[in-house]
Amino acid sequence: MQFAEISVGEAHNLVKSSDSSLKILDLRSAEEYGISHVDTAINVDFYDSSFIDGLNSLEKSISYIIYTDNKYSSDMTLEVMIALGFRNTYYMSGGFLGWKSRKYPITRSIRKAS
Repeated sequence: MQFAEISVGEAHNLVKSSDSSLKILDLRSAEEYGISHVDTAINVDFYDSSFIDGLNSLEKSISYIIYTDNKYSSDMTLEVMIALGFRNTYYMSGGFLGWKSRKYPITRSIRKAS
């Protein structure tokens, strides 16, 4: 079981070197996500009433990178993910703005957790 804070560069390297067993979760609002987000990220809005259901619908045995522009929501999400039985989750410090400032891949299409 691993829960760790990683830099934007480390997150990018994980994404580049990983297979489909690594997913990226964007915890920002659907509106922020709709404007732009990390390429391939899935939106699970921390402030949405279906937040825990959205997390609970995800596969718990694979690895996740979570990001937001608010450390509080990332910390709380890590606690919830531990309680729900997730095994490997990384918090990307620097959030979306850090990712975007490095000119890493971003997209504008909406992908919600089902």
